[in-house]
Amino acid sequence: YRKHWLLLLRKTWIPTLFMLFTMFIAVYQIDEYILGRPGFFSSAPMFMLYALIFLAFFAWWVYGYLDWSNDIYQLAPDQIRDIERKPLGDEIKKTAPLESILSVEHYRDGIIQLYFNFGYVVINVGETRFVFRGVYNPDQVHQDVSDYIEALSQRKREQQVAREREHTLDWLMTYKN
Repeated sequence: YRKHWLLLLRKTWIPTLFMLFTMFIAVYQIDEYILGRPGFFSSAPMFMLYALIFLAFFAWWVYGYLDWSNDIYQLAPDQIRDIERKPLGDEIKKTAPLESILSVEHYRDGIIQLYFNFGYVVINVGETRFVFRGVYNPDQVHQDVSDYIEALSQRKREQQVAREREHTLDWLMTYKN
């Protein structure tokens, strides 16, 4: 699972605004230059400065995007994983077996999370809490975790029955001989 796209917008709205503003200023200066009203701000070095400023804001935007996309919440048949990576920085991985999960909760804060259907899923594993922040459709994530826990329990029960059946068969074979 990934974080909701609104969280991406929250991380990248400032650099996006500055990139648009820089492009607007550059286009305005190019228009002034074409119309024959060149001033100090429409010279070649200023256009290079606009390009550098734009690239700096674009790099900021890319960093925000990578930071958003590197936070992954995984649900495997036997464990959960919470992977948080910072671009050019730390990586934090938390894993826990599904059989150790004590409780699963989900909630949404506020009307925006209700309207856009994203929120938090909190999974308690002993003393540790896994918080899946800003996931889309937390009801479904909660249900998926519960389904995986139930499937794991069912597999364990089937393995236990198979072991008991094998044990009984061994006992009967021993008794017969």
